[in-house]
Amino acid sequence: MVVSSLHRKLLRDILGAKGQYSAVAAVLFCGVAIQVSMYSAMRNLSLTRDAYQREYRLADLFFHFERAPRSTAGRLASLPGAERARGRIVKDITLDMPDNPDPVTGRIVSIPWPREPMLNDIHIVEGGYPSGRSSNEVLLNPKFASANGLEVGSVIRAVVNTRQFALTVAGTALSPEYVVVERDAAAFIPDDPGLRRLYDP
Repeated sequence: MVVSSLHRKLLRDILGAKGQYSAVAAVLFCGVAIQVSMYSAMRNLSLTRDAYQREYRLADLFFHFERAPRSTAGRLASLPGAERARGRIVKDITLDMPDNPDPVTGRIVSIPWPREPMLNDIHIVEGGYPSGRSSNEVLLNPKFASANGLEVGSVIRAVVNTRQFALTVAGTALSPEYVVVERDAAAFIPDDPGLRRLYDP
C-alpha cells in the first residue's frame, strides 16, 4: 500500500501530540461507555416495569362511578376487545395518627376474599393477606407503614362516613397501580409517605 505524504504528515502530527490525542480518545471512549450503560439501564428498567405490570395485571382503563350495580363489571368485561373487568370500592378516609398532629387522608381500596388472581393485583411485602375473620383488616403501603411506625398487628383509627373504625394492619403490600403515590392523575408532585403523610387532605 502506498502511503501518501498527507498520511505521513498525519502520523507525525499524532506522534507529536500523543497526549492531546489520547485525551480526545479517552473522552470519546467515556462518552460511548456512558451512552451504552445508560441505554442498558433504561432498557432493563423498561423490561422490569413491563414484566411487573403484566404479572400483576395492571388495568389498561379505569372507570369511576358514584354508584353502580354489581353487574356493571360483567357488562364491561363483555364489551368487544375487553379481556376482563373488576369492580371495587375506592374511598378516601381520614386517619387518626397519634404522632401526626394534622389530619391524614388515606385511601381504602377493596380486595376480594378469599384471595384470587385479580386486576391490579398486590404483592405482599410483610405479614399476610387479610384472614377474613374481620372486615377491618387492612394492608398498608410499606413506606407509609414504616414512616408512621406501623407494623403487623398495629391498629389505626379511621373515620369513614362520620363513623369511627379500628383498622388492624394485616401486612404491607405493593401494587402496580400505586408505584407513584399521588392522590389522582391531576396531582403535580407525588406525595411520598416517607414524609409521614400519605396525602394532604
